[in-house]
Amino acid sequence: MGYEVIMPALGMAQDTGLLVGWLKAVGDAVASDDPLMEVETDKTTMEVPAGADGFIAELRASVGEDVPVGQVIAVITAEAPDLSAAASPEKAPEPMAEAPTKAKEPSTDPKPAPASVKPSLDLPDAAGRILASPKAKRLAAEAGLDLSRLAETGASQPYRAADIEALKNLPTQARTPDMAYAPVASHIGAEVAADGFDAFVERMRSEGGVDVTLTQTAVAFAAAGLRRATGAENLTVSAMVDGTRMTYADPDYLRLSAVKGVEGDGPSDLDIRVLDSGHLTSVVLGGAIQPVLAVSRNAQTFHLTLTFTEGTLSADQAIEAMHALTRRLADPMLALI
Repeated sequence: MGYEVIMPALGMAQDTGLLVGWLKAVGDAVASDDPLMEVETDKTTMEVPAGADGFIAELRASVGEDVPVGQVIAVITAEAPDLSAAASPEKAPEPMAEAPTKAKEPSTDPKPAPASVKPSLDLPDAAGRILASPKAKRLAAEAGLDLSRLAETGASQPYRAADIEALKNLPTQARTPDMAYAPVASHIGAEVAADGFDAFVERMRSEGGVDVTLTQTAVAFAAAGLRRATGAENLTVSAMVDGTRMTYADPDYLRLSAVKGVEGDGPSDLDIRVLDSGHLTSVVLGGAIQPVLAVSRNAQTFHLTLTFTEGTLSADQAIEAMHALTRRLADPMLALI
């Protein structure tokens, strides 16, 4: 019978897994740790190992198929399968003795593909989903590229990191009035030593009896930098505080200790994400209707990433805004003088 490979459970509440691609074909030799397939859940795409040494005898699922967890989708045998014998036409079954004249009704139950058939490794998802590895998706998002453009060229799916270069080299599409267009996001990153901010917070606490948070500081200083870059008369900044979206009107005009937002999801000129985890250094968020500033820190350094599109900020404005913000964050006391 051989070793049966089943659809694994890659998540706590996973009932099915989407088969993104086969990494081996029928007849291929595999080792136990060799990647056999790519499976996508609702959160990630992972390579699944073969689990046994031997030869691929059967592949029982098609790329793009949602397979129930626990279902056998491949068989690995100790001996190489006889592909020439499997390729010959199967003998038609003898009619049943008790009903020799009755035509056999076609079965509607799904049948596993015979071992002689090699499923395509690059079939697109039946539901129209773009199939790509997590790394390919990340590289495309960082470059502001749309993977659907590769699909339009007929390039085989699932896409991998190497396909992103081909996507980058595709000619730029001209915009027409009836064409949906997603603006390309740009990103600016910066690092700032945290010792100046820490000294400022300690001085405010010891001499003024005031506690100043990183969110208050980021909101006020980022608004000041954005105002300087754009010359805006009024500015609204949004930020997530303890799981609640808060908005701040002209926060750079207030004392830091008085920077307090109002709960709500109204429009804003800048959205700020203060990342509490010391493991995250940047977040790139596409599809936002306003610039997004991500702020995180480790023990000694702040990491800042500003994501924007041509419709929200020009490159020069974004650079100037980040310049002003980093100067203030590096030495907050000078910024308040």
